Amino acid sequence: MKAIKYLIITITLLFSISSLYAQSNAANAGKEFYISFLYNSQDPNTLQIKIVVEQGCYITAQYNQSGVYWNGWNNTFVLPGIYTNNVTYADVINTVTGISNRSLTITSTENICVYAINYNIGTADATCVLPVSTWGTEYRFASGPTTNSAYAVVANESGTTITLHDNSTITLNKNEVYHYFGPYGVDITGMRVAATKPVALFSGSNSTTYFNACPLLGNGSPDLTYEQLWGVDKWGKDFFAFPVLTPNGWGNWGGMLAIVAHENGTNVTLSGGINGGTLVNYTLNAGEKQYVCYLMSGLTRIVSDKHIMVYLVLPDACVMYIPPTDQRIHHALMAPFIPTGPSLINQHGIDLLIPEAYWNQTVIKHDGVVVSNSLYTVNISDDFPDWYHVRGNLENEDITIDVTCPGGFLAYISGNGSAESYAFCAGAGAYNLQNYFTIQEKGTPIDTYYENTTEETHTFETSDTIVVKRTVETPFDYVSWLINDIPYSITENNNVMNTLNFPATALHPGENAITMSVRFTDTTADSLYTGKVWLWTEYDAEFYANDVYYEDLPDTVFCAKNVDFRAEIEGELHPDEGSIKWFIDGTEEESARDLLEWSRNFDTTKDYVIEMLVRFENDVTITRTSILKMKIFWVKMRNIKH
Repeated sequence: MKAIKYLIITITLLFSISSLYAQSNAANAGKEFYISFLYNSQDPNTLQIKIVVEQGCYITAQYNQSGVYWNGWNNTFVLPGIYTNNVTYADVINTVTGISNRSLTITSTENICVYAINYNIGTADATCVLPVSTWGTEYRFASGPTTNSAYAVVANESGTTITLHDNSTITLNKNEVYHYFGPYGVDITGMRVAATKPVALFSGSNSTTYFNACPLLGNGSPDLTYEQLWGVDKWGKDFFAFPVLTPNGWGNWGGMLAIVAHENGTNVTLSGGINGGTLVNYTLNAGEKQYVCYLMSGLTRIVSDKHIMVYLVLPDACVMYIPPTDQRIHHALMAPFIPTGPSLINQHGIDLLIPEAYWNQTVIKHDGVVVSNSLYTVNISDDFPDWYHVRGNLENEDITIDVTCPGGFLAYISGNGSAESYAFCAGAGAYNLQNYFTIQEKGTPIDTYYENTTEETHTFETSDTIVVKRTVETPFDYVSWLINDIPYSITENNNVMNTLNFPATALHPGENAITMSVRFTDTTADSLYTGKVWLWTEYDAEFYANDVYYEDLPDTVFCAKNVDFRAEIEGELHPDEGSIKWFIDGTEEESARDLLEWSRNFDTTKDYVIEMLVRFENDVTITRTSILKMKIFWVKMRNIKH
């Protein structure tokens, strides 16, 4: 028997919502990407992308304007490694406002990570490129004061209608991109863009002088900023900022913190290492931003009562998105951006935000080799002792950094030189933080969230209580729950957050479905969020066809007409007739009723649905279903006279 022989509950959730921690990779790991660049006023500039391949796979990278393949990759098998090459300028940048096909599409058969950089001597910025699976339909811009605001919106579905920052609308088809270049001095930070289908937004400036708003950022020379943004549904309420690598090395630094609100009456509090520990409070309305010029000596916490976007502007004016702590992940593969051409960038660093209790369980690898955590500097904050800011110097060469932490972490990579810098968030989730529910991991304080394509398993004993936590921030009238599509009697409320306890006795052996049903305000139908729950018991049943395990049957083709079936049962069967039933294409094979072993001839080439239903002594029922593929060969003989 391949089944588990003891009594446990295994919960496997496949949520129809986005997720948080407990993911196997960062948000920037994916299989489909679109890249477009912003015009850099310091022409001529160099555009490059870096692709990190963890597992050998087939990759296609094609310019949508010319049809040429980047790096010659057209369904090319690529070995694990780091690949950096220039990007053709005319294929990814439009120097005027308007619609074009100036973008690059990258697809792969396995998850990869993609980064992009735009640099020239004295100006640079880079971004991690987010896969299509993380795109959103609503964003707010991140530009800057005293600037030429710029952005690029990319669509991967035809008929995508987009409402721009000035409330005008455009429609993009697949592979099209809209570039915008604003007049000098008009800051569009906080303005909204919305789309009818998910899009990518690259936001920044082609020539900004943050120095005028924050003298700590440099000498006032114009610089490019460039960042692919997370959608509003990925924003949060709890953030940490920290000192980052600067041209003068590690240590206290000055910079600018930018905070953007999405709702009216958003209250924000800053505390910790900012400006000597001074507690700062702000109230922002929808679309308003707050720039905070500061010196930072340690961790600074940003807490709000409604969702906000936070990013840092580092010295020499590069932008780094700061995700909320709820976007922590368990594992990420990352790399610094080492430009291949002339550049002043010659030092690189990685910053990690990790719960203090999990630092000793964190595993870090450089190029696949485990390194001692003592190589990294741990900065302990008196204000927030439960969190560690961990940072390390990286050599000026290509290297992969693999980080695994059971308590979750956020990761950032930056680089700098005498007059150039880049920074980007390299390890974080991009999961919906507005409407979801979670399961608390047994024996830990960790709430594990699931992505709609990710299976996670937890084991509980039947005496355990399954703790479910839900958050519904979109205005709603009520929340109800169903188990296996049957309403479950449980007390709910109208609070944004609630914790509920589901006893194991509410489930039946085998697969179950737990569904959160939400009636959002001004809607006429419920929105459903469903997780698959598996309850293992001492009862189990499996079958074999010609000694092939039923789960493996879809990968097997049978050529012989006769097939022998065999059942393996764990537990006492019900005494009544029909405790074992076999079905072929939905019709019971009555001659096989209550038989553990039986045979049948199949004369037709086709796929048959084989189902075994087993009823146990306490009316527990288990059904096993599979596909039997038959390929019958016929040989036609001619009569020959001699």
